[in-house]
Amino acid sequence: MRSHNTRLAILSATILCFAAYVFLYRKQSLFTSRNGLIAQSTETTVNNPPAVTVSANGWTQSNFSSTDSARLTTQQERATTSSVITLTGTTKKPVVCQEYNLTFVSAFFDFGDHAKGGGRRTVQAYYPWSEAFGRIYAPLIFYTDSDKFGEHIRQLRAHMAPHLTHVISVNRSTLWPFQYKDVIARLYARKDYPKHAPNTVVPEYSCSMHAKYACLHDAMVLQHGLVTTHFVAWVDIGYYRDLTNSNISYCIVPPKDFNETKVLYNQVYMPNFNLSPRDIFYHNHVWVGGGMFIATREVMLRLCDEYKRAATFLLLERNLSSTDQQTLYASMTTEGKRDVRLTVDIAVLPGTHGWFQLGNSLLRPV
Repeated sequence: MRSHNTRLAILSATILCFAAYVFLYRKQSLFTSRNGLIAQSTETTVNNPPAVTVSANGWTQSNFSSTDSARLTTQQERATTSSVITLTGTTKKPVVCQEYNLTFVSAFFDFGDHAKGGGRRTVQAYYPWSEAFGRIYAPLIFYTDSDKFGEHIRQLRAHMAPHLTHVISVNRSTLWPFQYKDVIARLYARKDYPKHAPNTVVPEYSCSMHAKYACLHDAMVLQHGLVTTHFVAWVDIGYYRDLTNSNISYCIVPPKDFNETKVLYNQVYMPNFNLSPRDIFYHNHVWVGGGMFIATREVMLRLCDEYKRAATFLLLERNLSSTDQQTLYASMTTEGKRDVRLTVDIAVLPGTHGWFQLGNSLLRPV
């Protein structure tokens, strides 16, 4: 009897062990299968981001060089192996660029609506024009005297890493160009001074154009530690107004193979350096566009100092005032070089280009 009970106990134990084995085997199989499905789903999402899909978004495969393609491939590989780095191409989810080697400085000063380009430029127009900065992943130092517009910029970039956006409230009367507003206003009030709206009609507009260089100087010298990149660039807040596809985000890649002892501008019209500074101001001649320009920190700082000297000399000694575009052109003429004596040279993209060519050449869609 005892032997029979022993055999029953051994048989029962064997059955229980077998059942436990089957249960654990099936659980492991389900776990492996589920992980495989998750991995497959993740790779599908990462390997097919909007940035890589060529669609009717204004960009085609021909816009990418082999270097750019390799860069995007590297970014995809990083996204596949990390749950933190994602390339989404949307305005609300984070985009991680390979590097941030260029800092943008920009500004908006609210001096009301004014005539511009044969029409009327309104303050309200700058809100939609600036929306692209919610999709451009580069450090931005932004100056404004408008709390409303400053909050607009913060909200546009709220989904980005905090170190990429610095909004600085400023009393514009503390910037050196606005301290000459009354002098400029008296000059523009003269009947014999040419009227090119708003350049030589609205004193605040001219002051705002000169203030680019005051803001750049402040960002690099007084705002300690904000500009840490090798390159720094001024960009008008409405410069990227044509980037209206909200499904495309961008990284910024600094230009390659330009002389770092110079400041890079976009050449809009071929220059005639035999013109006099008076001709340039009176006839509203343009050589380079002032909407964007790029230099190393050291060279940009020198330009800011020398630009202040050039602008104040032309205003106070030659009774000439307009925008930075006329100031730079006049300073580089034969007569201007003799009188102003800039030591910082200007480099331009070869040939002539549209107003936004330089800035568009820096964009890499992701």
